[in-house]
Amino acid sequence: MAKVKKEQHLTVTQDAPELTQEFVTINTEQPLTVTKEVSELTEDFVTINTDVDVVKEMPEKKELSSEEKIMKYVEDAHSNSVDLVPVIKSLYPLPTMSMPAEYLLQNESKKIKFLLECMVKGGKLTLLDDTYLFLGKPYWQDGSAKTSHHTINSLKIYAVKQG
Repeated sequence: MAKVKKEQHLTVTQDAPELTQEFVTINTEQPLTVTKEVSELTEDFVTINTDVDVVKEMPEKKELSSEEKIMKYVEDAHSNSVDLVPVIKSLYPLPTMSMPAEYLLQNESKKIKFLLECMVKGGKLTLLDDTYLFLGKPYWQDGSAKTSHHTINSLKIYAVKQG
C-alpha cells in the first residue's frame, strides 16, 4: 500500500506589509517541515529569517579522570587530613534496589587499591597510613566463621594535603 502524502496550504494575513504565506508539508516518511518566506518588514517589526538551520552545539565538558577528581577533592579540602571515602564512593553510580553498590564488590576494591597505589607511587597523593593496602583482602568478622573482604566501608583512608 502506498504511503499518503498530505499537503496543507495556510495563508496568514496581518497588518505587517507583505507577510506572505506559510507552506506546511506533512509526510509520513519524514519529519514535519515548515518553510516561511518573510520579506523585510517596516522598522516597527522584526525581520525573521527562517531559511537558516543553525544548531549551536554546546562544547562538551571533558570528564575528569578518577585521579583528577581525587586530587581536586584533596586540594579543595579545608583541613590537612582528608577522608577519601566520600570521593571514592562518588566515582561510582548509585546502587539500584536489587544490586549492591559497585564499590562494595571485591574486584572494585582491588581496582581502588591499585588506583591509590599508583597515585602514591607517582607522588601525586600522600596517604596518612597504608590501610588502603588491605582493600580487597579477606578478613574474618567478629564471632563468625565466614570470611569477608575489606572495602572502603570497612577501612578509613585519609590523605594528607601536600604543600
